[in-house]
Amino acid sequence: MTTSILKKAFITVCAVGLVGCASGPTAYQSAGSSSELGFSETKIQNDRFRVSFLANSEKEASDFALLRAAEIAKAEGYSHFEILKVNNRDLRQSGPRPSVGLGRVGLGGVGPSIGLGRVNLGGNKSKTRQNLEVKLLNNVQSSADIYAADEVIKNITP
Repeated sequence: MTTSILKKAFITVCAVGLVGCASGPTAYQSAGSSSELGFSETKIQNDRFRVSFLANSEKEASDFALLRAAEIAKAEGYSHFEILKVNNRDLRQSGPRPSVGLGRVGLGGVGPSIGLGRVNLGGNKSKTRQNLEVKLLNNVQSSADIYAADEVIKNITP
């Protein structure tokens, strides 16, 4: 195996590994499970909900949790919602990560080899979960913790 072929193989493996690392914007969608990106909600009482959004960034998690709370308020026939509790959590995803290494076997001059090693190309992918507990309201003035559902829906676009 020549050095030129070895270099090309290494570059190809690195490129494939880096493509797998890319994470773009989070899609605004219902999460199929608690570990998938997207929203989920739990009805606590007729006018109280726990809303959660798992996203690639803290800003997306915060904005999309607010958007989901606004959609719930409208669907339930309310004009506003009040945030009673907020909880943010950064989550590191674990699991297999692509890696590559270079080595050389020293038995009588056997040539270079490519194999799997411990150089991490995938990095630690961090996700943020925003949890809100909200109370649905009608005909109130907006304040620091009270939001007009129509305004949130108009100003936050997925």
